[in-house]
Amino acid sequence: MKKLLLAILLLPAGAWAIPAIVGTPVECYTNINSNCTTGPYSTTTGATLSIIAVGGFQGGATPPDPTDSQGNSYTALTLYLGVSTSSTVKLYYKCGPSVANNMTASLATTGPNNAYFVKLVLFSGTATSLCYENSTDSGSVDGSGHTGSVTALATNDLILTMATDASCTNPGLSAPGGFTIIADQNIPGNPDWSELAWGLAADTSAHNYTWTNSGCGAPWAINVAIFSQTPAAPRAPAGRALIF
Repeated sequence: MKKLLLAILLLPAGAWAIPAIVGTPVECYTNINSNCTTGPYSTTTGATLSIIAVGGFQGGATPPDPTDSQGNSYTALTLYLGVSTSSTVKLYYKCGPSVANNMTASLATTGPNNAYFVKLVLFSGTATSLCYENSTDSGSVDGSGHTGSVTALATNDLILTMATDASCTNPGLSAPGGFTIIADQNIPGNPDWSELAWGLAADTSAHNYTWTNSGCGAPWAINVAIFSQTPAAPRAPAGRALIF
């Protein structure tokens, strides 16, 4: 009898993808009845999540929702508006967006007493559906600088947080430890500052992240949200050989 050795080499189990920024984020600002369109997003390949972050000074009516040149339909998270300073932050997201090189984001006329920053950021490595993790839309408007307590579902999930101070001419905004600033904007001639930062969840414990402001005390409007990673396709364990 002949023996046929059939070695079946099976690949190791799949790993979770690690979220990362795609290309270079773009931004713009509105000021006193002006429209705003970001510069073109030059590289969009591999994007699985699109974020439009809006922050600034809201002294009048709430502005319309932003749009992008690809016609994506965004989901809005909570508007955090500091009543005493009119500082505001709001995040919009689209899981599995339609993207193209040179896409832009826009915000229409916002009224005579509003001034806003708009930031378009694309990420890879996130889930393309149901990407937002429920109950992680948190924030504060009390001047504490706290995001409020949030808990990631898995290590290395994507965390986004934004801070605005519309009452300080010389702020020194610093993101929570472990976060990287994506965009830092000031409207020329106005005391309106806004920063957007991102990081990866270090664990699945509850965290209340804190922004600081060395120039004028804690920023007045803060938010945070968490987005799930994309798991790679599962694979069988390695190392089995069958003998017939």
